Amino acid sequence: MAKIDYKTHIKRLNLHLMPILVWVGAIFCVVGLFQKKAERFVVVGIAQSNSVQIASTCNGRLESIPVQLFEEVKQGQTLAVINTVLDNEKLESTLQAEQQVLFAEIEQLEAELNDSRRILDADTKDRRADWTAERRAFRSDIAKARLNILTIEATLKPDTIRLENLKLNDKIYLMQDGIANSNTISYELKKMRLEYQELAKRVESNQALLDQANAELALAEDRREEYSANYPELVSSDEQIDDLILKSINVVQKKIELLWVQPEPLVLKAPFDGIVRQLPCKTGEAVSTGISIVTIEEMLPSIVLAYTGDGPTNLIQEDMEVEMVTNNDPPQIGVTRVVTLGPAIEMVPDRLWRNPNVPQWGRPFLVQIPEGMNLISGEMVGIRKL
Repeated sequence: MAKIDYKTHIKRLNLHLMPILVWVGAIFCVVGLFQKKAERFVVVGIAQSNSVQIASTCNGRLESIPVQLFEEVKQGQTLAVINTVLDNEKLESTLQAEQQVLFAEIEQLEAELNDSRRILDADTKDRRADWTAERRAFRSDIAKARLNILTIEATLKPDTIRLENLKLNDKIYLMQDGIANSNTISYELKKMRLEYQELAKRVESNQALLDQANAELALAEDRREEYSANYPELVSSDEQIDDLILKSINVVQKKIELLWVQPEPLVLKAPFDGIVRQLPCKTGEAVSTGISIVTIEEMLPSIVLAYTGDGPTNLIQEDMEVEMVTNNDPPQIGVTRVVTLGPAIEMVPDRLWRNPNVPQWGRPFLVQIPEGMNLISGEMVGIRKL
């Protein structure tokens, strides 16, 4: 029987075990690398800009939009102008109601003036001098002249407002598309222009009457001043009555002036520098309170919205330093931090799904865009742990 050489056998065994040991060690290294890589999570986020919808704060008609889609705007720049004048029917009914109130007040003042005049005439007989009666006559002429002016203005100024409204509606009709092919719009436009011509003639006629009434008032005031300059002033109860009536006339005068004042257009302005993102409305459209007119967005995004992957959500913490990488060539890389974490797990936007047919879920978190990194709104970037 041959003698076994144990030393040779051990050497051969070592030669066979060495590759196995190397292979096992390589496996442990690969597993360690994969675990290390898993700790350095990589997720994809979307750059987001601050976006604001500029809405109307009242009912009206969109008169103009002096900006274009995707145009850069500055803070305080006019984005839209809304005409706050009521529709024709509402404006007409409102003017008629206010006009009737003014006429009623004028009639009441005329009755009070006539009553005070009768009292003054009866009391004149007991006066020691006739000059007071003459002076009262001058004051009465002035009051009548002013009442005549109020009567004319109560008709003239509402008609002038209607005239301006018809002119504005004529411009709006012309700005609307398809006017040449719309028989209804064409008929309404002709009807409106005919009404405008008739109303313009009436306004012109009443304006002439108003000018004449103002001239008569000026003449009556001149006569009174000339008469008062030659005779002493006598303050009595009848003059106090006349003064009260004249003050009441002044009140009606102020109401007519307020009727003449039209609401100012609503001007919407940009709250910050940005770019026009949406223009959902068109010039000439009727808008109501709360309707979005213009949407503007900041020029450069300042935050990235990302979601945790399928792994443990506790890998991401607030104020954690992370690295942001763009998909450009060459890529932009910057170190930043996690600003905040969302309160709950929610569905990830479909743009971030690995498989477009399989929804994903994750916890949202916000990452500050590093200074000097230029992104555009909606751009996708990678987020990885340092």
